[in-house]
Amino acid sequence: MTQLLSGCDIAILEACMRASLDERVFDREEFHTIMGVDPSQMRDILDDMPDVDLRKDAVVVAINNATLNIIGYPHRNSREIESILGRSIGDIELVFERWRKFVGCKPASFCD
Repeated sequence: MTQLLSGCDIAILEACMRASLDERVFDREEFHTIMGVDPSQMRDILDDMPDVDLRKDAVVVAINNATLNIIGYPHRNSREIESILGRSIGDIELVFERWRKFVGCKPASFCD
């Protein structure tokens, strides 16, 4: 796909976005506050995956917030998240950093 992102990387980002819609992961009432997009916007972006413009503003917000919150939201259930995604949090962090470089973002933190 690109020098920095593989098809597997895109699939992991997509899985994080799909997991964000799972009420076991994030409370529906807090979704927009946490994600910066509403569930229907997230589903619309997912409908276009993997052929979505990864640099489009709404897509950047959706991928960034879903993935960053999967990695570090204080839900204290990393094992359940890893089970839902079938990936370790460490693997997700590596993909997330590659994606942020691809879209030109600085290294991630919760202070962004």
